[in-house]
Amino acid sequence: MFLILLILWFIFNGRFGWDVLAVGLVSCAAVDWFARKYCKWYITSDWRWLKFIPGILGYAALLVWEIIKANWAMIRIILSPKMKEEVQPQLVRFQVDYKSTLMRTLLANSITLTPGTITVRMLPDHFIVHALNPGMGVGLDESSFFKGCKRLDEFVCEPEDMEKEEAHVS
Repeated sequence: MFLILLILWFIFNGRFGWDVLAVGLVSCAAVDWFARKYCKWYITSDWRWLKFIPGILGYAALLVWEIIKANWAMIRIILSPKMKEEVQPQLVRFQVDYKSTLMRTLLANSITLTPGTITVRMLPDHFIVHALNPGMGVGLDESSFFKGCKRLDEFVCEPEDMEKEEAHVS
């Protein structure tokens, strides 16, 4: 972490000199010490998250593709002469059994980013989603978003977050 902070220090500073080096060394050492002592940060936690990068990049590509498909579906509905018949708003409830709050939040935001659907409520065991028509609300728990987040959830797996949240909700 120290080296990453020091490299970022030089990049954001924009110049290199002995004064910049001295202040950078002291600042980065202080932040590194604080992270180790009070935040329980260890180098192994950073290496573990590096393995997470390919999965999140794949999920980002999936998200962009799903947004493009949803935009085409919205264009089709808007330009349809039978728009009034096609727009049938509804609330859909489906179960979510993720262990990490991070992945549950990612799924909720992915659903909201996709045109035609909005996550209305995110509860520990299920979501409530507003869909513009029945086709958009069917099978959310079998969607590519759900499966992609499930794969990432198995990697992240932060059960302590769920325990904290359940204690907070109770």
